[in-house]
Formats: sequence, C-alpha cells, structure tokens
Amino acid sequence: MGKEYYIHPKTIRWLLTNTPQLTFEITDACNLKCEYCGYGKFYSDYDERKSTWLSPQRAKALLDYLSSLWGSELNVSHNQNVYISFYGGEPLMNVPFIKEIISYVEGLDCPSRSFTFNMTANYRLGSRVGCSRTGDNDSDMEYNSNISLTPLSQESKQALEVR
Repeated sequence: MGKEYYIHPKTIRWLLTNTPQLTFEITDACNLKCEYCGYGKFYSDYDERKSTWLSPQRAKALLDYLSSLWGSELNVSHNQNVYISFYGGEPLMNVPFIKEIISYVEGLDCPSRSFTFNMTANYRLGSRVGCSRTGDNDSDMEYNSNISLTPLSQESKQALEVR
C-alpha cells in the first residue's frame, strides 16, 4: 500500500504552477509597535517578532522553482498576471531586498507570466528611503500599497522620535 496524502504532491505542484499571488514576508522587524497589529498585544496567539530578514537568495530559489513550473506541462494559466507582494513587519526597512527581487523577476524568462508588484507598509519610512505611495525615485515602477490610517500609539510616536 502506498503513502496516504491529505494533499497529493502533484496537486501542490499544480497549485504552485498556477498561483495568482506570491507574498514574501521580507522581515518581521517593524519601526512601529501598533497595538492593533496582528503581531501586537491584542492577539494572544501571535508569533514572536525577532527582527529576522528573508535573504534574497532564498526568495530567488523559490522564484527559480516557480519559473521552472511556469514552463512545465502543469501550467494551464497561460498569460497570467502574478502579483508579487512584499510584507512584513515593515517591508520598507529592507528596500534593497525589494529592488533586488523586482529586478530578478523582470529578468526571468517567463513568457507565460506578467508581474505586478505591491506591498503592505505603514509608509512611515517612505520619504527616508526614496519611496512614495506612487513610485520610487529610481524607476518608473508604480507601487500599489495598503496604508495604515490608524492614529499612532504613544509608544509608536516615541519610537519614531528616536529614529
């Protein structure tokens, strides 16, 4: 009798091949300590934030694997747009990662895919890293963004004054 699977590995490969979105949590570090955040004190089951960083090499290894799948017989989503999202913590604390991955993706040989890049950020660091809600100063790329509009807690205000 063979192995029993809840989800068969071939199904996982098919789903990865045809996924419409890929999200990188590029860091769990954040410049704020918002109480309402999913990583804040209002949630009893959140994982501890340790200021870790995703290496570009690990992200590129995943992208290379996906690129090989996009060129395989499992691909039934020809000419699909894939949304590549950058998430954190605060992704603007690791802008070099974002720029490196965008450049890497644009260089992939994936005729069956187009890409849209976005990020979820609080944008408090936007002007310090040369990035605004509509793009960055180094390219004509437009960033779609999700922005926190909740007023800052006193602890967050103090954290910003120190930086």
